[in-house]
Amino acid sequence: MAKSKAQMQPTQGDQSGLQTAAVLLVFSMFALMITSFFITFYLLFYTDYYYLSVLYFIWLWWDRSKCNRGGRRCTWIREWKLWTYIAEYFPIKILKTAELDPNKNYVCGYHPHGLFPLGFTSCFATEATGFSKLFPQIKPSILLLLLHFWIPLHRELILGLGACLVSRESISWLLTKEGKGNMLVIIVGGGLEMLDSISGVVKLTLKNRKGFVRLAIQHGASLIPIFGFGENEIYSQVANPKGSMLRKVQDFLYDHYRMAMPLFSMRGMFPSQQPLDVVIGKPIDVGQNSQPTEEEIDHYHKVMNWMRNATVWKYMKDYFPVRTIKTAELDPNKNYVCGYHPHGILCVGAFTSFATEATGFKHIFPKIKPFLLTLTGQFWFPFYRDLIMSTGSCAVSKESIKWLLTNEGKGNMVIIVIGGAAEALDAHPGMVKLTLRRRKGFVRLAIQNGASLIPIFSFGENNIWSQVPNSEGSILRTVQNYLTKFMGFSPPIIYGRGIFQYSIGYMPYRYPVDIIVGKPIDVVQNPNPSKEEVDKYHNLYIQSLHQLFEEHKINYEHYKDVTLELVA
Repeated sequence: MAKSKAQMQPTQGDQSGLQTAAVLLVFSMFALMITSFFITFYLLFYTDYYYLSVLYFIWLWWDRSKCNRGGRRCTWIREWKLWTYIAEYFPIKILKTAELDPNKNYVCGYHPHGLFPLGFTSCFATEATGFSKLFPQIKPSILLLLLHFWIPLHRELILGLGACLVSRESISWLLTKEGKGNMLVIIVGGGLEMLDSISGVVKLTLKNRKGFVRLAIQHGASLIPIFGFGENEIYSQVANPKGSMLRKVQDFLYDHYRMAMPLFSMRGMFPSQQPLDVVIGKPIDVGQNSQPTEEEIDHYHKVMNWMRNATVWKYMKDYFPVRTIKTAELDPNKNYVCGYHPHGILCVGAFTSFATEATGFKHIFPKIKPFLLTLTGQFWFPFYRDLIMSTGSCAVSKESIKWLLTNEGKGNMVIIVIGGAAEALDAHPGMVKLTLRRRKGFVRLAIQNGASLIPIFSFGENNIWSQVPNSEGSILRTVQNYLTKFMGFSPPIIYGRGIFQYSIGYMPYRYPVDIIVGKPIDVVQNPNPSKEEVDKYHNLYIQSLHQLFEEHKINYEHYKDVTLELVA
């Protein structure tokens, strides 16, 4: 009896087995292809089949310029079912945020590199994620290092996938000789960024890499940022912090041979099955200029920081509205540890001002890099963690703060919401109760690393939601304090306005939030500060915060009669 079509389809267990087998096959295939380089020379010098190697080398020489001339794309290879099984193994998805005009060309930066950029290859070198259906009439080309095109057989495969050489000549050819609708995808961070591919961390090698921007301007191609959420989670790299012996060896190999040699582990012979979402940003149109100035290149290069510059944050800022106000210039040759007060319910002002460009931070404080610190637990939520990391947020831990103040150069601004979850329980409109008196760890870290202290006060942070009364001693507050003690946080019971009405709901009130950034308090660096030294600067910080509050509260109707109170 003939089986029905449904009966012939692979079961879920079969699919899982096929996916695993596909991953094993491809990783074995790449290992064999690298080995083929040595096999070719073995055949040439040690066997009677030397003519095979000779013929292949003749072909290689005759075909050497193909990677600079648009490649040799083969739809049949791009549509192999093998690639689909690999994409489903993790799984890998491609997400678009805007339509692409087939009458334009595009230069795309892919971030981060990861150890082996699987999102990069699956989405743009194959049809595993349905690229041609998402972007009809757009031809993607991944750009790779020259070494890939000198490995026998491997070069034929990647040329068939549409890969080309990442060179000025190759990019110019694709943008001028191949018509329109071309999408060039470059891993901007390259091999150097691979060494920073650590789970839970997003470090991009991008600040000084502007050549792709120059080429886009010269050819009038739009720029597109692409981010692979999960790319760094697929493998675990052996710890290699700056200054370690391993990192010194790796940096030496990269500097002299342009080879990054990360040491990593997998799940047995397989990469971790971590979801990988590749988000393609909106195109940034550029004006064509065959000889762009450095200022023009810098302008478009800065725009690539797309997550912090996303339009959604500007709309959110305008909803309240939120403003960032400075009281002093900040020296980009120093580092800063800032305390943000009060916590409020959800730190809306802190996020809007320091994790996004909605309030124009980079224009208010040029050459200063803000890092908003938040609880480590927030980095355990899939996708959400990748979102907040791409805004520059880091974990509020001693290790994290020390790294930012010692390994990221100067001009770093670390923002800590000092009161934390405990202070959120005192976030009531019309009062300012801060949890600050016994919180001195941030002062100690500032002294140890020679970073200036800055108090920041947010007028309006406590007014954008109402909280159910929970005075000390009440049953509700007793329960909340218990949860805070044992879980580290306790969600306050809040209410605001509705979506379509203004009486009650969970939307925040449209109340102005002004973030006042105080004057820096310079400290004398001491790796082992005494208790007296910490207390001295802590008292100076509290005095400066009080002064900041008193000087500015007269500008806000709801704060004129409010007293700043330290409750813990």
